[in-house]
Amino acid sequence: MIQIKADELHPGMILGADIILPNGRLLFRKDTLLDFEHLRAVRLAGVKNLEILENNKSKSDSSAAASAGAPERSADNRYLIEKRLSKCPPDHPIIQEIFRVVLANPGLAGFSPVPPFPVPSNEIWHRPQDDRSRGVQKSPSGSDDPLALLTPDLELVSLPDIFYQVVEVINNPRSSAFQVAEVISKDPNLSAKLLKIVNSAFYGFPKPVDTISRAVAIVGSDQLSTLTLGTSVFALFRDIPAELMTMRWFWEHSLASGIAARAIASYKNLPHIEQLFISGLLHDLGKLIIYKNLPQKAKAVLTQARREDSFQVETEQDLLGFTHAQLGTALTRKWRLPLNLEQAIGGHHQPLQYPPSPDAAVVFLADSLINALGYGTSGEQFVSPQIIEVWEFLKLPGGFSESLVPLINQQVEDTFQIFFNQS
Repeated sequence: MIQIKADELHPGMILGADIILPNGRLLFRKDTLLDFEHLRAVRLAGVKNLEILENNKSKSDSSAAASAGAPERSADNRYLIEKRLSKCPPDHPIIQEIFRVVLANPGLAGFSPVPPFPVPSNEIWHRPQDDRSRGVQKSPSGSDDPLALLTPDLELVSLPDIFYQVVEVINNPRSSAFQVAEVISKDPNLSAKLLKIVNSAFYGFPKPVDTISRAVAIVGSDQLSTLTLGTSVFALFRDIPAELMTMRWFWEHSLASGIAARAIASYKNLPHIEQLFISGLLHDLGKLIIYKNLPQKAKAVLTQARREDSFQVETEQDLLGFTHAQLGTALTRKWRLPLNLEQAIGGHHQPLQYPPSPDAAVVFLADSLINALGYGTSGEQFVSPQIIEVWEFLKLPGGFSESLVPLINQQVEDTFQIFFNQS
C-alpha cells in the first residue's frame, strides 16, 4: 500500500484505506475500484492524499485483474453497469444487448455514479424559485434564439482564423485541391495533425498519404474542413477547473462519441458522415462553457444530479434555466457552422422531438453507448431510456452494438493520441 496525491489518481486504482472526511463522513470504502466519477468526487471533497494498493497503480493493472476473473471485481463491474443502466427497462432486448457488450469490456466500464458529493449546503447555488422555466429562456424581445440565453459574463470562445480561411477556399467553386492544400499548409501544426489523422486507423488507407494536396484529393475538401474544425477545438478550453472536469476525460468521451457517430452514420449510409463525427466530438461543448464561466453553478449542477440520481441535462434546466445543448446551439451559430451540425448538437438530448432528426438521433445514440462503455466522461452518470426509441427510429438490428464496439475500440486510442496531444 502506498500514499499518493489526489491529482496523481487514475481510473482503475484501488483504495487501500477508507477515505474519511474531516466531518467524520465516509466518502469511499477501502477496496473501492476508482473510476472517473470517484476521482472527481475526491477532488470536490478537497482530499489531498490517499492510500492505494501498491499492485494496482494503473488502469491497465486493474483491468488485467478483472479479466483474470477475480470474482469480486466481476461483481463490481456488474453492479457498476447495472447502476449506469438503471434508468432503462432491464428486460428490454436492446438494454440486455448493451449490458452484455459493456460487461464484456471490463476495462472500459470501470466507472459508475458515485454517492452525493459532500458539499455543504451553503456552497450550493440555487436558482430562485420564481425564475425557473422549463422552456427556452426568452430575450427581452421575446425571441427564443439560444444566444439570448447567454448572459454578458458568459464568454464564447472563437475559432482560429485558419478554420475560416479553409472554409472560404473550399466554398469557392473555382478553388482546386492544390489551393485548399496551400491554405491548410499555412499552419504547419494543423498540416501535421491532419496528415496523422488521414494516415491513422480512423481512415485505414492501405498506402501512406504524405501530402496535404493528396489528402484533399483522397479524403475530400469537405471532410478536411470538418477535421480542421476538430483539430482547432482542442486548444480552446485550457482553463476548466480541474475539480469540475479533467479535460483528458472529457475529450476521450467526446472523441469516442464522434467515432461512434461516424460508424453509426456509415452503417446507415447517411450523407456527410464526417460532419456527424464532428457533431459527436462537439456535442457537449456547452458543458465546457458552463464549467469555464459558471464554475460554482456547475458544481451545484453536478452535486444535485448525483444527490438526486437525476440526469445532468435536467438538473441544468432546473438550476440554470437552460441546458448545455442550448449553449451548444449558440456556439455553432457563433462559429457559423452548417445547420445540420447545429441541429445535431442542439438536439442530441431530444432527437425525436418534431421534426425528428436522424443526425441528432445518431449523436444521441453514440453518446449513450459511449457513456455505457465508459470511455471518459463529460459528467453524465446515467444512460437515458430514450435509447430504445432512438435505436428503433434508426432501424438498427439486434446485435448492432456487438459489431460496433470492436470498431470503436480499434479507432479510439490511435485517434485520441493524435487529437489530444496537440492541446
